[in-house]
Amino acid sequence: MIRRVLVGTPVYQAMDQGYFTSFDIMSHELRQSGFAIVPKIETGSLLCHNRCGITAHFLYNTDADVLLWIDADEAWRPGDAAAILYASEKLQLVGGAYCKKVAHVRELPWKEIAEAARAGVPDAQLQFVGQKFAFGFLPEDVDVAVGYTGPTMTMFGRRLIRVSHAGTGFFAMTREALTVIASRAPKVDGGMPILFNNLATNKFVGEDTHFCRLAREAGFSIWLDTETRIDHHGIVGFTGDLSGDRLHDFARREAVCPS
Repeated sequence: MIRRVLVGTPVYQAMDQGYFTSFDIMSHELRQSGFAIVPKIETGSLLCHNRCGITAHFLYNTDADVLLWIDADEAWRPGDAAAILYASEKLQLVGGAYCKKVAHVRELPWKEIAEAARAGVPDAQLQFVGQKFAFGFLPEDVDVAVGYTGPTMTMFGRRLIRVSHAGTGFFAMTREALTVIASRAPKVDGGMPILFNNLATNKFVGEDTHFCRLAREAGFSIWLDTETRIDHHGIVGFTGDLSGDRLHDFARREAVCPS
């Protein structure tokens, strides 16, 4: 049975060359595995509007089974896209772990990194002082001594964990889940559901954080594949994964100094 995938990409300024290379390879391999791939690019300076528009197009103008978000400033391995698509058949909302980017290495907190090194922070955790991943833990799922203690699933040899929110720069969402979440959301522009909003709780939040809050309120869990290795490009690129003990090192760091 062919599974239909709409690849949604909001674009503000430009698209990275790595995106095109990765998309071409991914499309070929996924089609060989029984997926039908259709891209949907939405341009404009309002990222929230772009994401809402792509979601509305997916829900009301296509018969696609899953919406796969991939941002224009990323490069990725085709296996990472396949992994979250396969996982979404059971889990419905599955993101990939990727690093947040900064415009330049000068923006990294070098003073904090140096202080942590002098304080004897282990090397395994030191890497996370200046490196943040685009997701957040639920408070009950992290322990300062142990690391991540929440639910874990293994699918296709990959570890998935439950999170409070995940960046929608690399994220698979099923039609079933989006239909339920959209039915509960406010609507504008002729019925377009507002699932992505930076100012939805009287304070600025990431539009993906807002979406994940709506999803959890609708009864869904947000899952994260810790094995993805995605290049997130700005003026410099950031690449990292949470495989092995890196997950627990990062969780311990977040338990002490949450984002």
